[in-house]
Amino acid sequence: MGVFCKRFDELDTIVTIITFTRRYILTIKDRLTRGFISGLIAGIPMNILSYIFFRLGFTELRFVDWVYILLLERMVQPTISSHAFALITHLMFTGILGIIFAYFIKSVSTENYYFKGWLFSVTVWFLSYLGSTLFPVFKFIITSVKTPATNLVSATVFGLVLAWALKWLDHSVKVNS
Repeated sequence: MGVFCKRFDELDTIVTIITFTRRYILTIKDRLTRGFISGLIAGIPMNILSYIFFRLGFTELRFVDWVYILLLERMVQPTISSHAFALITHLMFTGILGIIFAYFIKSVSTENYYFKGWLFSVTVWFLSYLGSTLFPVFKFIITSVKTPATNLVSATVFGLVLAWALKWLDHSVKVNS
């Protein structure tokens, strides 16, 4: 019986933390913060999908691998700490993309969130690959068409979740613009 009560207390604590976090997030009136949180929310399924594609052999590089290449100019043998650092760095990047999207959608209109989210993420995907072609940072990494294709799928998921999260946060505080 004691184990059950202990588990129930742990579960109760987790529910309390989630409830407090949800209440706090749903009252944020600052567009920059809502954009960053939206980007973080959208970055999580994007990275999960990246790991799944990598494990299934559909891609040669995960998003954390791109972080290794951009920051260290080479692939490294990942340790738990370097992998955590790369993942946190990528999530910070998706948070920054969320900020840019939040101000972009405010400047054009708040209609068609999902289309604009998808278009935004596909544009970032395209510009990322264009930049890697124009600036030979990735000259030593040869990937097949599978990697850009799976990154496009992940970018699509990112854009749709980003739009959903920002719309959810905007409507939770009754923001019209």
